[in-house]
Amino acid sequence: MRLNAVQFQKQEQHQRASQKMIQSLGVLQMSQTRLKEYLQEAYESNPLLEMAECGGDAFCCNAMGEHAQSDIGDTLRSSAQMQQTFVEYLYEQLMFLPNIDEEQRVLCKYLILCLDHKGYLVASLEELALRVGTDQLAMEEALFCLQQLEPAGVGARSLEECLLIQAKRDVNATEHVYRLIEEHLDLMVANDMPAIAKALDCTITEATEAYSIVRGYCPIPSDGFSDGEDVAYCIPEAEIIAEGNTVTIHLNRSFLPRLTYSGAAQEMIVQAKGQTDPYLKQCQRAAETVLSAMQERENTMRLLLEYVVGYQKEYFIHRAPLQPLTMKAVAKALSVHPSTITRAVADKYVLYQGTTIPLRRFFVSQAKSGTSSDCIKKQICILIEQEKREHPYSDEQLEQLLSSEQMVVSRRTIAKYRKELGIPAAHGRKTRTKDN
Repeated sequence: MRLNAVQFQKQEQHQRASQKMIQSLGVLQMSQTRLKEYLQEAYESNPLLEMAECGGDAFCCNAMGEHAQSDIGDTLRSSAQMQQTFVEYLYEQLMFLPNIDEEQRVLCKYLILCLDHKGYLVASLEELALRVGTDQLAMEEALFCLQQLEPAGVGARSLEECLLIQAKRDVNATEHVYRLIEEHLDLMVANDMPAIAKALDCTITEATEAYSIVRGYCPIPSDGFSDGEDVAYCIPEAEIIAEGNTVTIHLNRSFLPRLTYSGAAQEMIVQAKGQTDPYLKQCQRAAETVLSAMQERENTMRLLLEYVVGYQKEYFIHRAPLQPLTMKAVAKALSVHPSTITRAVADKYVLYQGTTIPLRRFFVSQAKSGTSSDCIKKQICILIEQEKREHPYSDEQLEQLLSSEQMVVSRRTIAKYRKELGIPAAHGRKTRTKDN
């Protein structure tokens, strides 16, 4: 068998992204914070660019969704100073604690540094006494002083001790509260009122009252305090304002610096009359790419926000459930590639009624019945609020109830949505009485 080598021509078309397109897509994907760093780097490396500082007031929101109207730079710089850490709060109280000598104050400071992130003292007093070269009695006295501080429960060595410290400061704490903490904390997990009443030798009403008091105590003394790390800020791309039947979008242009061509550099290029230095030509191309990418980013974000807000208008005006919407559908409507929408949505936020909302939140999947997942989640919450606590709905019962309202969704999906909403399963929502 003979093999012959044959040459032939074949014409094919391939679409390749240019360097300018790649950079433009990269800029589109950047968050406001990352984009500011990128613009700063571009300005410092390119003599043809001038930077105009962001002027006016910028709105910013921290990770908790709190809205502040202030200069963004001042807000970010002062955020760490405004947040008091747990240790600082304890030190401040220790300075004014009466009836304590300097030696005890020093030991208290040491114990504060030994607390874990929850505010508990996990190391033994005997071990700590050996470390600092003192006796265990002195450490016990220092711990007693520490446990007088706020928040109640700080310096506790166990959950039981933490709750007991809070009970001792509570004028409403009864004997049943103390016994429930010391002997029957395990029964609280099951919400079993008859078992609690039997263990405490009291009525169901008294058991329920003691249960409610203990549930009101805080098991984590350090809860609500800063951990000393910087607050993560989310800079919204735009603010959405709903007034009557009108929804307006205000793009956030005040956070990012504005780059422009340097007038002196432009004049130098014009005077060169085609004999521009290769370095300046390279800087000119880089500057054009940056300015073009920024303009394309703004245009894309504006078109995307206008479409999404228009599509979900009922949500902003009447707080109606979000309608099913996919990135693929938006890409088709805007005549762009789906990956462009994906990049435009990544790490982007909008400000609405003082709350920071991820832009991805407005893209909602659709159930088999055509109903949005947002609408189904809302209905699940309504059904669970209306259920009897003695006989809560199982996921299978929720599936049947939703089906009766033309919301076809599987039991596994209901369990998934329930977990996303932070709602426990039926056995975790059940309150036991004598009858069950």
